[in-house]
Amino acid sequence: MTCFLVPSSVCHEIDSLMSDFVWHKKGVRKIHWLAWDKVCASNEVGGLGLRKMSEFNLAMLAKQLWRVVINPDNLIVHILKQRYFQHCELQEARAVAGCSFTWSSILVSRELIAVGIWWQIGSGWQVKIWQDCWIPRPISFQLITTPNSLSLQATVVELIDGSGNWIVGLIHRIFWQEDVDAILAIPFNMGDQDVLRWHFEKHSHYSVHSGYKVLRLGLIYRAAASSLETWIREIHRSLDRANFGRALLICWFLWWTRNKLIFESVEVSAEEVIGRVWRMEASFLLFQKNARELEKTRQAHHGILLSALDG
Repeated sequence: MTCFLVPSSVCHEIDSLMSDFVWHKKGVRKIHWLAWDKVCASNEVGGLGLRKMSEFNLAMLAKQLWRVVINPDNLIVHILKQRYFQHCELQEARAVAGCSFTWSSILVSRELIAVGIWWQIGSGWQVKIWQDCWIPRPISFQLITTPNSLSLQATVVELIDGSGNWIVGLIHRIFWQEDVDAILAIPFNMGDQDVLRWHFEKHSHYSVHSGYKVLRLGLIYRAAASSLETWIREIHRSLDRANFGRALLICWFLWWTRNKLIFESVEVSAEEVIGRVWRMEASFLLFQKNARELEKTRQAHHGILLSALDG
């Protein structure tokens, strides 16, 4: 399972055998009181934490792809590049007719790796500003600013001056404020190499455990819709109160944008969505501030009234 994509029918059969082992006694068939998907949920949400074979298989294949990504000078990687993606990047490689089954299997896991991979900035020479994931903003890790004056092939080193500091004026001129704040907060050392990292592990290297967890959380679009509740719970656990509220507000406006397009054929730009999010958040915070001040005034008046009555 670490090198080959197991057919879904085989994975389903293995899942069935595991389910029978959990629910049946020897020689006696019993009712399966919970769907296997719920049994395989993590202990945190009431499951047993067992593995679904199809997702576990994909998580193991992603481990092989991760090795290809972070070891570009490895001999086997050079052979694969010459054979399968000599004239393109790995993310653009295709499983062409006649390619090995191992290679086509490994490529299936690209979507999983893409969810959590990002560049840790060193010199900035290797990282493309508009195309690569380098902004410390899960889960996209990309800029929200639309490409403008800098070319699509521009690298991060063009945002750094000769003394190894960010060119603040240029960054303010090119990027939206949210991106400006994120970029200027990135620490870097011009003497270091740019390094690929995996977001979902503390040691920043992909593991089968973290890859499987990403699949179970539904952070990839094709994952089951039933994982939405788990996804919300994980987001709530990983964000503070203010950012969690902001995340829900963004989700609501994305849903509103989707409905405008489908039912009214009205396209809403990303800039407008972001603007609406910030305006609504500002209005809410202003309302909260006014409400607190009103409550303080009410309590003060109440105290004065009680003093007058006692007197």
